[in-house]
Amino acid sequence: MATYVLVHGAWHTGRGLEPVAASIAAAGHTVFTPTTKGNRPGDSKTIGLSEAIRSIVDYLAVSDLKEIILVGHSYGGMIITGVADKMPHRIRRLVYWNAFVPNNDESVSDMLPPEYIALLDAIASERGDGSVVLPFPVWREAFINDADLDTAKRAYELLNPHPLKILTDKISLVTNPAEMKLAKSYLNCTEDTSLPHHYPWHPRLSQKLGLFRLVQVLLTKLFGSGFGRPGRGLRRPTWFPVKGSSAAFPPSVQLRLSGNNFSGYFGRSFWPAPSEWARTGEDVLWRRSKLGLHLDGDATRAIMALLAGCRAA
Repeated sequence: MATYVLVHGAWHTGRGLEPVAASIAAAGHTVFTPTTKGNRPGDSKTIGLSEAIRSIVDYLAVSDLKEIILVGHSYGGMIITGVADKMPHRIRRLVYWNAFVPNNDESVSDMLPPEYIALLDAIASERGDGSVVLPFPVWREAFINDADLDTAKRAYELLNPHPLKILTDKISLVTNPAEMKLAKSYLNCTEDTSLPHHYPWHPRLSQKLGLFRLVQVLLTKLFGSGFGRPGRGLRRPTWFPVKGSSAAFPPSVQLRLSGNNFSGYFGRSFWPAPSEWARTGEDVLWRRSKLGLHLDGDATRAIMALLAGCRAA
């Protein structure tokens, strides 16, 4: 069995990852969920990135953790990269969970769209203590967009002010991730919309890992989107299987897909996922378009007609 260390994202603490840790522990693994410096109760909000990284380096050393699978979510990618640079001998594998992947002298803000940077700067200026808090409308629409309002509000109450300096400080690395002699994985939850689609997590950031294992997950199916929270109150979906084989579709659908030259795309685009949910044809088209498939009107109508005849497998 393995030892996992889960590093949270911005505005969170290790406590928020305890339900994820419990699932991993139930499979027989050992799991730790530390909180980075700057996010602990009472921490100064002027703390920088190097101090946050050092807090996890110290945590691993004091706990004498070795052969670990080090997982970083979102901003946590900055932390695990810095930790791996300082103590690769303690790490078995790095896992970036919709996470930032920095090269030397890069910051989180370097990997954000300009409108996000302007928003964070404005919030920090207004607060005056060096921290930023997400406005609820941003949290609701971009981070927890598929939840009911009550769930979104309860999750928002768990957030805490995050030091802006941690997001703007540039990381100092001896070795960039692509050159690290470590096993690496990128877990891309396809429904994570906390970054706008023109600034995607994958492949924009994942490609900086060099050789890595890609795992794509339809997040809503597993947890509901947002930060790994359990999905609540979701209606039972209709299932349109999307696998690496044309056998995912009934024979008549296979033939029509092949005839319209869609079989290759449908067969490959979600190959790591066992299946994909959708309630309507629009859902499927939206997910395809989100991943870069651009269809003209005739192609859109053809797929819509096709999906209208699909049934759960």
